[in-house]
Amino acid sequence: MLLRIRGLWAGYDSRPVLRDVELELGGGEVLVVAGPNGAGKTTLIRCISRLLRPMRGSVEIDGEDVWRIPLLRAARLISYLPPPPPPGFNIRVSDLVASILQPYLKGVWPGSEAMKTVLNVLRMVEAEDMADRRIDELSSGELRRIMLAAVLSKPARLVLLDEPIIHLDLKFQVEAISMVRRAAETRGIGVIVATHNLTIASMLADKLSLMSNGRIVALGSPGSILRPEVLEPIYGVNVSIAELEGARIIIPRVKRLEQ
Repeated sequence: MLLRIRGLWAGYDSRPVLRDVELELGGGEVLVVAGPNGAGKTTLIRCISRLLRPMRGSVEIDGEDVWRIPLLRAARLISYLPPPPPPGFNIRVSDLVASILQPYLKGVWPGSEAMKTVLNVLRMVEAEDMADRRIDELSSGELRRIMLAAVLSKPARLVLLDEPIIHLDLKFQVEAISMVRRAAETRGIGVIVATHNLTIASMLADKLSLMSNGRIVALGSPGSILRPEVLEPIYGVNVSIAELEGARIIIPRVKRLEQ
């Protein structure tokens, strides 16, 4: 098993957010983690990526506790899609990609060998001509797809993606889904995606986990989880579900005000 999480508790200022979380993920699998706001999705990603130390419990990759191995080894095992840089962090696109590719980038940056690798990443998402632009010149979607391509290019064992589809237009949503599925299937890596978009989850996931109040409350195939009787108690809203070309479209029922 690539990833094992056992009895994981984590939070902030001694306040638990995750409560006794248990998960497993094999190589070549995509696990989507969904749930209402505040359910603990991002906190789980932060614990796995070593950005937040658990209160108790363990996170193991290939049998090794990620909190007991050297930081550089952990960085080689895990590839994490970070949030967009804050305003004012105005670096070149090529420098941003190079920073994400560390510690795998060969050669001295910005040497010719390293630059070739960076340009190859940008070419994946039709952004090679953006290499010398500053990141504040890009739209949110352009920046997101470039960062996603860089993260998926790293030869890590586990990839963690927090809302990778946000800000992307329809074309690049489809491309992002294909990139994630292709990386898992061809390289045998594990991928964990945290998202609010349940329709995207149905297209991406081998396994779907729903969280609520810091706990895993449902886990299974998208077809077994994306059902009204499962979703309605968790989200507190009535839903209808339509199926189209293998995807499940979640439609909340909105009550209209009487005229």
